[in-house]
Order: sequence, then C-alpha cells, then structure tokens
Amino acid sequence: LKLGKWNGTVCEVYVNNKKAGIIGFDPYTLDVSPWLEKGKNQIDVCVIGSLRNLLGPHYNNPSQGLAGPFNWRNINAPIPPEAYKMVDYGLFEDFELVY
Repeated sequence: LKLGKWNGTVCEVYVNNKKAGIIGFDPYTLDVSPWLEKGKNQIDVCVIGSLRNLLGPHYNNPSQGLAGPFNWRNINAPIPPEAYKMVDYGLFEDFELVY
C-alpha cells in the first residue's frame, strides 16, 4: 500500500479489520499482502493528527515545525478565531495498492 498526499503524524492501516501496521516515514508504504484474502478486502487508513490545533501556536504565521516559547511573544490579544492558522489533517489523495 502506498499513500498519496496526506498530513498527520502517522497512519494506522487495517486490512479486513486486522491491524497491518503503521506508516510514518518516507516512502510512506506498507506491505499489506499477508493480510489480503482472495476476493474482496476492506482496507482502512486512519490518519493520526497531533495536538497542534488544540495547543497552537495559532497566529503570527507559525511554521509547521517546532513550537516553543518564542511563538507566543508579541501577541496582540485577543486574536479573532478567523485569524487562527489551523493544520489540515487527513488523506488528501487516494492510496494505491502496488505490487
């Protein structure tokens, strides 16, 4: 199984309701052949996010990387919710079965 475009911390992969493994690093692939059965199979990919949208930082155009105390300096509060910078998590393209 090869993931397309996605964003999260890791992905859990289930084949026929059995955990096949975790994908977290490039090249974002997992061998699911031991769990495949003849005929129809169900494959579920669960994207695990992070606490970024809960804990922030949410403003001053934060980077996607490391967050620290420096991210909370020079904040003119209160910040309106529409100005928050949130991170989208999920699968943005279908995954592929490759062999």
